[in-house]
Amino acid sequence: MSDDTSASLGSRVAAARHDREHAAREAKLDRIREQVAEGKLVVREMSEAERARWASQHAASDARATPAERARRAREIENRRRRAERLAS
Repeated sequence: MSDDTSASLGSRVAAARHDREHAAREAKLDRIREQVAEGKLVVREMSEAERARWASQHAASDARATPAERARRAREIENRRRRAERLAS
C-alpha cells in the first residue's frame, strides 16, 4: 500500500469514527429532550452547595493533573461554552 493510500484510509476511518460518535451523541441528546418533554427528566440549576462541592473536587483534580491534562480540560470547557452559545442562539 502506498503512503497516500494508507493516509487516505486512516482519514476515512477517523472520519467514520467521528460520524459514529456524533450520531451516538445526537441520539443521547434526543433521548434527553424526549424525557424532558415527557416530564420524566428535570433539568435544573445547581445549588450553591453543589457548586462549592464540585469546585473543591475540580481543584483537587487540577492539582493532580499534568499540564497536558489541564490544557485538554481547558479546551473541553471552551468547546462546551461555544456549543452552549450556538445552541442558545
